[in-house]
Amino acid sequence: MYVMKGYGITRGAVSGRIFVYRPTSGGEPAFDLSINQSEVLQKAIERSVADLEKDVSESRTADGDAVRMVFEAHKLMVNDPLLVDAALALIDAGASAYHAYKTASEQIVSQFRLLTNDYMRNRVIDIIDATDRVLHALVAVEYEREFNFLEPHIIVMDQMRPSVIRNCHKPHVVGFIVESGAYDQHSSLIARAKDIPGVVIPGITKLLQDGDYVTIDGTAGTVVIDPKRDC
Repeated sequence: MYVMKGYGITRGAVSGRIFVYRPTSGGEPAFDLSINQSEVLQKAIERSVADLEKDVSESRTADGDAVRMVFEAHKLMVNDPLLVDAALALIDAGASAYHAYKTASEQIVSQFRLLTNDYMRNRVIDIIDATDRVLHALVAVEYEREFNFLEPHIIVMDQMRPSVIRNCHKPHVVGFIVESGAYDQHSSLIARAKDIPGVVIPGITKLLQDGDYVTIDGTAGTVVIDPKRDC
């Protein structure tokens, strides 16, 4: 038995098997000069906004207005004029829609990381989550996924993406562990709305693997690994 100490995001203690979540990535597609890249980008943004509209509607019913507003904000992020205009300028200079949008979003993220205000820095993961959705749409790869485990699981991931936490539903997912996160991030708000305990442990993705059995305590900020547990 091995105990790790971090800090809690959501109160409560739960046990379950580990599933290590790794974001999917289709990679940058081949650049076809015969296809209007500005139109390709606009269609991907429209698909992403439509998906977010669905998230907004479902969140309003299942999780409340506070969670709904997170995804309302994501709708604005994917279609932010500064972001889109920067991407279109890169397309005009000869870039593909994928490369242009990715570069423009990374520039905005870099600017937010330099801010001294904690609240604004904590919006970085929202920008990443929202803009990654468009990048997935550009390569026709599904962005969100539902977790439908046969027994209770605890999700392990590097960052708390709001779209991932929103898709964690009891009894399939009973908790989560992340390498980085903060109490006032939107993902934490969603986790508390869904009453799903969470703990931050730096480097955790390198210490756990699928199937490990753990107990997490969001109040104490601890993770207990039981490597002998096999049933």
